[in-house]
Amino acid sequence: MIREDILQKFPELFGTKKINGREVNVEAAIATLTRELGPEIAAALTARRALLQSPAPVTKRYAWPKWDDTFEDAVTGQFWTFRQIIQGLIDNVLGRDSEWRWRLNDEVPIPGDAHPLTNPGLELTGPWHPLDMAFNALNSPAPMNMPDFEDASPPHFQPDGTPRNEPLGIFAAMQNAKEILEGRWAGRPYEVVKKGQPRAYKINTSPAQWPTRFARPPGIHVRYDHVVVEGQPVPGVIPIILLWTLNNYGSLTQAGTGVYYYIPKIQTPQEALIVEKLLARVEGMIGVQPGTIKIKVLYEEGNAGRFLPAIAWVLRRRLLGTNVGRWDYLASLIEMWKDDPQGVFPDPQSIGMASPNMIAYQRYNALMMLMAGMKNGELSQGAPIGGMAAVMIYQRADPYGRSRYNPLALRAMVIDKLRETGVRIEEGPDNLRVRAPRTLRASNVTTIPFPGFPTDMQAQYMALMTQATGTSTITESIFENRYMHVAELQRMGANIRVEGRTAIVTGHAGLSGAWVMATDLRASACLVLAGLAAVGETIVDRVYHLDRGYYRIDEKLRGLGADIERVERGGQRVTDPPVQSEA
Repeated sequence: MIREDILQKFPELFGTKKINGREVNVEAAIATLTRELGPEIAAALTARRALLQSPAPVTKRYAWPKWDDTFEDAVTGQFWTFRQIIQGLIDNVLGRDSEWRWRLNDEVPIPGDAHPLTNPGLELTGPWHPLDMAFNALNSPAPMNMPDFEDASPPHFQPDGTPRNEPLGIFAAMQNAKEILEGRWAGRPYEVVKKGQPRAYKINTSPAQWPTRFARPPGIHVRYDHVVVEGQPVPGVIPIILLWTLNNYGSLTQAGTGVYYYIPKIQTPQEALIVEKLLARVEGMIGVQPGTIKIKVLYEEGNAGRFLPAIAWVLRRRLLGTNVGRWDYLASLIEMWKDDPQGVFPDPQSIGMASPNMIAYQRYNALMMLMAGMKNGELSQGAPIGGMAAVMIYQRADPYGRSRYNPLALRAMVIDKLRETGVRIEEGPDNLRVRAPRTLRASNVTTIPFPGFPTDMQAQYMALMTQATGTSTITESIFENRYMHVAELQRMGANIRVEGRTAIVTGHAGLSGAWVMATDLRASACLVLAGLAAVGETIVDRVYHLDRGYYRIDEKLRGLGADIERVERGGQRVTDPPVQSEA
């Protein structure tokens, strides 16, 4: 059933596993669940194909469900109407007891490390093969990591020039995860030759500091030719969920975490039911309560929007929240309207998460999760999980000339972060219009390598956060000792505490003017901004740092109404505070 070369290279992944006193054979479990769920997966994919090929107008093909349409409940086996599902959602958010009331995660509580509200922040995803990719993921300060068996580990892909003995990425990544989580790489370097140079990688953090792992299986449409049941390739989601659970459940629970998944692109309640049945059967095999395995779901298909309340209802025992995303959502809108001559196709390069249609999409997602996640007047049972705004950076030699969009894509990362603080930004073709809110909101940020949030904006962002309402964390993941400006901000009255690579900024600081010293280019800009927000006069010394990167910044700021001037003392640029005579 498993291709022989895979069994020979990764024998530890297969065979019989003992979990909670129960013995589960991996190959037998794959075969059993494929036979059980294979026909349902085939029916769901047939329904997808029929929808795409339907000659009906778009407004009918993708209409909202009728109130009397019914959907199967995986918990009871009974059927609920769409009206009853919506009524139960409304009853929950209003705190009304009724036979239809339902909410998320009402059977097994959400673990703290998986809760989107108690452990929020940047979610990174990527392959766990080769090993250095996994090590880098665990060394990251991001609170969440998604070992990717979907986008980043396609089952048949081998990069050009890969040696013939190089294993398929999905199974090599699964083996890496097993060894890492069992502690076999603790304190050991992974040594490899890259570009002719020897390199060594190590895990530099303790397991307690690792990001929470949400394994990312493939969608139900992906099949694995190297795993066969009754002569047919199996749906990839089945072996990936079984291999991750059966090989890592013990290590994960012993470390105080759990088995969590990030489920891609469910489109209908029928597809959600397949995922629910699969996870419930796996829970039964290992002897844990249904709902113990928690999931996030990527809501990135326009077709899923009309069913979103019913999808959440089907998955209510385990759904932590739904995550929105730009790139594939816009592509799905194009797919929906492709046959309509009146269709207007959205341009993924120019439409961002702040465009009106994308704001409506995010608000709808947030509303559904708010209504389903409330309990006793608090949002405790789940939450909307931000947005995944994919950015495509093109090579300069791109044959379609799309590299011209790169500056806009990179600019959008900083702009989106500013919008989180409440700043209103309107983008023109070659300009920005910025409006300050009455109150700034605190918002966390982590600097990451290109094309992520730039480390060169970290100091300036910190100055902004001193004026925000609430507490923000700023994590510098690229360079060490890039908090030289903190002491100068503290001299002005800022409430900042540094813990390793993270600075905790308590906002609404009443900054006071002071004599401060710039230590580098970014710190110079930070202190100028802080001085403009402070009460009284601020003198920023060593502005030669500033002049290296901000041409005539004082003149530009004066043009905006700032009270700022460049001063000299004794014919020389100011270098030291004036000597104070004793009274």
